[in-house]
Amino acid sequence: MKKILLFMLGLVLLTSCSNDTQEPTVQNTSVIANSADQDELNLKSTIDPVLKQLYIDMISSQSYIDYDNARSAFYEKLGGNIPVSEMDAGNKMLAWIQNNLTQTGFLSYQEALDKHEDVVALGIEAIEANLTFHEHLAGAATDALVPILDELEPLPANCKACIKAYKNCVGIANRQYGEAMQQASHSFTEGGSSYLGNYLQYQRTTDTIYYNRARAISSCETNFEICCAAS
Repeated sequence: MKKILLFMLGLVLLTSCSNDTQEPTVQNTSVIANSADQDELNLKSTIDPVLKQLYIDMISSQSYIDYDNARSAFYEKLGGNIPVSEMDAGNKMLAWIQNNLTQTGFLSYQEALDKHEDVVALGIEAIEANLTFHEHLAGAATDALVPILDELEPLPANCKACIKAYKNCVGIANRQYGEAMQQASHSFTEGGSSYLGNYLQYQRTTDTIYYNRARAISSCETNFEICCAAS
């Protein structure tokens, strides 16, 4: 559990913008293209096809969509002022909301509590409905989720000079998210049949991991916009 918390607390990302002003020669363009093709081949060769399909099935399932909608609405009202150290998706976070209500979009603590309970209930339902994904992730090769996240991550269509920095930034977020998720799933399933009693803790842990990734990618998007404006 300490390793999971370290991954979550370490999810503060900085990225810089890069803009290559040098005109490429025909030879350089060929090298870049070949390198990109090779990177794509390397990425595909490392992907666990079973895990990828289970992940796609999970995020496409109605249970997960309902959970994701409720979760997104809750975190939008929570806002970005809460310190990472207070983000446990449980009692610690709720105590911070109660003590800092004016820094959130909630009208009352009871509203926050009710919406949080909805997120928890829907989150547990989504885990139960997609249990095979979590079990497979727990037993998969190290970092198996990372290349799947990288492959499925949508990229901006504009401002090509800044896309490399953006991809690097999102790649860091994906790696830390993937590592934390895999460790959490392993802790969740390592007790065999007894793990069925740990749904609540697992939901809270994965919810916090998700929030930290979302926060990190939001930072990547902000830096991308700054880079584009300067290029």
